[in-house]
Amino acid sequence: MRLKSICFLFFYVVSIHTLMAVDVSVNTARFKSDIGSYLEVNIQIIGNTIEYIPLLGDSSRMQGGVEILVYFENHDSISSVEKVRVNSPIGLNSIDFIQTLRLKQVKGMTKLVIEIVDVNDPSNVFNFRKDIKYLENREEVFLSDIQLMSSVSPGENSLSSKHGFSYETLPYNFVPKT
Repeated sequence: MRLKSICFLFFYVVSIHTLMAVDVSVNTARFKSDIGSYLEVNIQIIGNTIEYIPLLGDSSRMQGGVEILVYFENHDSISSVEKVRVNSPIGLNSIDFIQTLRLKQVKGMTKLVIEIVDVNDPSNVFNFRKDIKYLENREEVFLSDIQLMSSVSPGENSLSSKHGFSYETLPYNFVPKT
C-alpha cells in the first residue's frame, strides 16, 4: 500500500510539473507603410506561469522574465531574426505582461517561429509556429489586418503608439467576455 502511494505521488508531481509551462497568447497582424510591409507580433506572457525571484535587497518585491526568439523560416533559410529579453513588472505578485515586435515581411510563403524561455527556469519553454503568406502585388490594394485593442489612450511616441495614441493590443483571437 505504501509503495502504491509513493508511486502515485511521484506521477502526480511529474504530471503537475509538465502541465506548468509558460502560458503565452500570440497574435499577428500585417501592416503596410511608406517604408515597407511589416508583421506586428503581439505576445502576452501569463505571469503566474513563469518563475519569479525576489529582488536583491528587497525580498518582498519579485520579478520574472522571459527570453523571446522570433524569426521567419523558409525551407533551409532563416530571416528577420529578433531576440529580446523581457522582464515582468516588479511587484508583490505575478503580473501578466505584453511585448510587441515588428518584423520586416519576407515575400512568399514562410513560417513564423517563436521560442520563449523562462530566464529563471530554462526548462519552462513555449514554442509557436504559424504559416505566413505574403505576396506583394503593386497593382492590388493592400489592406492592413485588423487588431483588437484592450485599451486606447492619448500617448507619447513609443512602439505601442501610432498617430499620437497609445494602444494596448489584445493578443487573443477572440473577444473577452468582460
